[in-house]
Amino acid sequence: MIENTESSYVPMTDTEKALDYIHKTAFSFYLTGSRFFRTYTKDSDWDFFVEDNTYLVAEMKKMGFKLVATGYNDPLCVGVFQLGNVHVQLVSNAKKKNTAQQALVNSKAMSKIRTFVSSFVTPNNPACVKSCIKCLEKITWEAAIAAINKDRETNR
Repeated sequence: MIENTESSYVPMTDTEKALDYIHKTAFSFYLTGSRFFRTYTKDSDWDFFVEDNTYLVAEMKKMGFKLVATGYNDPLCVGVFQLGNVHVQLVSNAKKKNTAQQALVNSKAMSKIRTFVSSFVTPNNPACVKSCIKCLEKITWEAAIAAINKDRETNR
């Protein structure tokens, strides 16, 4: 009997491929969403943002990422790509988005929103609660980015 000495190949899931790509690429991806704001569950997706770039978009499409949205929870978002359980927001200004995100996490704004809205969860309204969280998060992002813009205008 001849034994198979080759190691078994285990194919990567789309989520693993996406995370591996983000980890290895030269582009600067920033973790965001529930995992960044520490409000995730075991079933949460992975959210990242990166500066919009034509070369990057072409590379992501080759990897299998698909464009799934052309707007999101903040005014800097140009589009959202997805592969597996990974979402990547293309943003017009990653530095500004990261500054806003740091302010939001330091103030614990996102976790406070989720805690507040989740206190209204009943079996009759789970979709309403999710929609409300997204709406409040969008307003919060807009406010944080507007504050950064105002601060930069004031300091010119």
